[in-house]
Amino acid sequence: MPRFYLPEQEIEILVNYMITALVNNSVPRDFLKGVTIRREEIEQGRQLFHEKYRCQSCHQINYDGGTILRKKVLWQKATELPFSGVFDDFFEEGTYYCAGCGTELFTSDSKYNTGCGWPAFYEAMNNGAVEEEVDYSHGMVRREVHCQKCKGHLGHVFEDGPVPTGMRYCINSVSLEFKPKKKETK
Repeated sequence: MPRFYLPEQEIEILVNYMITALVNNSVPRDFLKGVTIRREEIEQGRQLFHEKYRCQSCHQINYDGGTILRKKVLWQKATELPFSGVFDDFFEEGTYYCAGCGTELFTSDSKYNTGCGWPAFYEAMNNGAVEEEVDYSHGMVRREVHCQKCKGHLGHVFEDGPVPTGMRYCINSVSLEFKPKKKETK
């Protein structure tokens, strides 16, 4: 059997695409006929991939206090691996801001758990801060969302969310900063 050698960046893109497609159930049904993939297996694969390809660079701190992974996601439209972000299983009350420029984007009131591996919101704030554009990358047609002010990549939006909007804003944790709601004092 012939062996193919891909540059590390292309391997990363291919693995991210496959994991994303599997988690979002966007792989054709016959492609994985008879194969069952559990969340634990995806997590194990994510950890192995992360150790091999990312631990050397993605979490190094940049001069501005951000990470290389944050830079890749915001400015190069990369995607963090599913179940790896700090806001996936995070449900405190407060506001989510763009990590690139500090613009308010989402509130915790619209956040919900989809089990897809990324933070999900059913609506953005009504301030026009989140813009959409068609994304044809990775052989799919999706709607990318980015910050209106700095154009930082946030994630994608899908039409399979809950009531009242039917939308699912699937956002990379590294694209966000969180500020908790102030506690009322008596």
